[in-house]
Amino acid sequence: MRARWLAATALAVNLGCSSSLPRPEFERFAMDATPVATLYPDAPAVVVLDRGELLLTVDTRTGNPLARLRRVRRVKVLREAGLAQAEVKVAYEPGTAIHGLQARAVLPDGDEVVADEENIADSPLAGEVRAKTLFVPGVTVGAVVETIYDQYVQDPRFLAPWVFQGELPTARSELAVIVPEGYQVDLRFSEEGAFVERPAERFETDLGTRFSWSLKDLPPRYPEPGMPDASLLAPRAHVIFLGARIGRRDYDGFRTWDDVAAWFVARMPHWAELKPETIAEARRVAGEAPELERALKIMEVLAKDLPEEPGPVPPLWRAPLPHPDGVLAKKSANPTSRGLLFVALLRAAGLDAVPGLFVYRDEDVILPDLPTVRALDGVCAVLPRPEGTVVLDPSQPLVSTQVAAPRLQGTRLVALMRDGAQVIRVPESDPADSLAEIRFDLTLDERGDVFGPLKATLTGAEAGVLRAELLRAPPESYSERVTAFLRTRGVPFDVESVSIADLTALRRPLGISASVNARGFLEGSDPDVNVALARLVGAHIKIPAEVRRAELVLGAPAQVELRATLTLPEEFEVQGLPEPTTASWAGGQVSLTARSETRRRLGFVRTETRTWMSVPVAQYKAFRRYREAVQVAEDQSFLIRRPPPRTLEY
Repeated sequence: MRARWLAATALAVNLGCSSSLPRPEFERFAMDATPVATLYPDAPAVVVLDRGELLLTVDTRTGNPLARLRRVRRVKVLREAGLAQAEVKVAYEPGTAIHGLQARAVLPDGDEVVADEENIADSPLAGEVRAKTLFVPGVTVGAVVETIYDQYVQDPRFLAPWVFQGELPTARSELAVIVPEGYQVDLRFSEEGAFVERPAERFETDLGTRFSWSLKDLPPRYPEPGMPDASLLAPRAHVIFLGARIGRRDYDGFRTWDDVAAWFVARMPHWAELKPETIAEARRVAGEAPELERALKIMEVLAKDLPEEPGPVPPLWRAPLPHPDGVLAKKSANPTSRGLLFVALLRAAGLDAVPGLFVYRDEDVILPDLPTVRALDGVCAVLPRPEGTVVLDPSQPLVSTQVAAPRLQGTRLVALMRDGAQVIRVPESDPADSLAEIRFDLTLDERGDVFGPLKATLTGAEAGVLRAELLRAPPESYSERVTAFLRTRGVPFDVESVSIADLTALRRPLGISASVNARGFLEGSDPDVNVALARLVGAHIKIPAEVRRAELVLGAPAQVELRATLTLPEEFEVQGLPEPTTASWAGGQVSLTARSETRRRLGFVRTETRTWMSVPVAQYKAFRRYREAVQVAEDQSFLIRRPPPRTLEY
């Protein structure tokens, strides 16, 4: 929905003189109308009201467009665990300012305790984001903690979406957007990571046209394993500033992705103009190989030799963007500066590469007609080719033209083509391009212990996932991290003495050598022992919960082939090897086979193919049945018969 040509007068404020700004004031509310604890048996507190009023206005000091978000938040403490609500914390980003922060507690008997505003603390929260903190004394169970403040956003092009749902249940959350005459905005609504048609209510006021949404009785958004970012899945209202005419001056917002591209390039207009020595080095690294080979050579050097900047990773719109030559001199980069450097080096080496502004699939989404610059995470390289566009992200330890970075697959990105911005989709890779081939050969001794070597070769996304873990870890933790990775691929043993081959050779398969030494494989002293297949080839993945509210992220499509042998001691016998079994669903399958290779040597094969990158909520029940079927297959057993203990003869 677009709001244009509105007929009201803008409210002007002087942000440079904060002491003259009007302060928000608390409102009266009925304490007996607030929710009671029995309505939320598992919640420490409940958000009674979270109300925002976003007013587009003018900074009289600069004459520029300005946005003011007035927020009122009431939280009722239901149990002792909710007493933490007495500490009020308000986060704010660079380019924003908090004014008039006040907090109070309304106690169950109606008494009021107001926080001392002189005790407001300002401290770092994460990266460049800071927080205003204020403690409300005297909060008890049954009290309502109310917070009110104004947040001023100096550049309305970077307005944050309003998130209606959080970790606490919410009785009511509402947002109003007031758009004066001359301002143009695009209003959108999203749920579960997808934009939906939910028009705002609309009516005229003295300050402009008022658009509003109101949601009630929202359950808490509990964290679930493997879910995307919680704020992505929550209901959100998006306000996109398209432009404004103030007096006789026009202010441009982001109407299209071409506008975003122009803004981005303006931040570093000469990004592709490198020093002669940088160009020479790029050509030396690339050599005289074919085009894609040259691209991979440069990508590998950047991915392994240019470390990440310390601290939290900033999104693209806030990321520092030095010139590519400066990035090389600094010897560290963020996903934005690294990507722009990569594209500049590719061009220096003679490749027709363009920047791609990307969003990680578990963080946010973009639409072709909605220029949400806040959603963007960084820059990758896009190489248009007749046989298909190639997307390369040098921030990930995965150097391949067949397999894009797993967190980019299935997303849209904005390619800054020479004739304008173009929104393209990053294709999902083929499972056969990401392989984990694992083999271990175990020997069972007469005490019931097993031991033997393990070897694994990983390619594509499988290599990229484990490389990302190992490159961030000290060598002394390799065994622990490799064990955790292999367990999800069907190896039920801890591994030790781990050796990694080609860890930093990102274009080569990742090789792993390790040993298994597991005591008590055969438990007890009975001569007959039933052994489940899962003891040898089982992923031991916990059966998912019966109900799930969020999409389950699985990762890039891949194939895992696990081959195991077990050699028995003399006089040991095997009976009842299970028949081959396959469990499948729409997004993949697992197959298990067991056979006697010789009288004393058993062979086991477990293969898994994953074709879907995630499990939508609508498919979750089918996925859970599939995981149950895999567990049933892995729980099949066979009998190992030990000889009776030897006795001394006189």
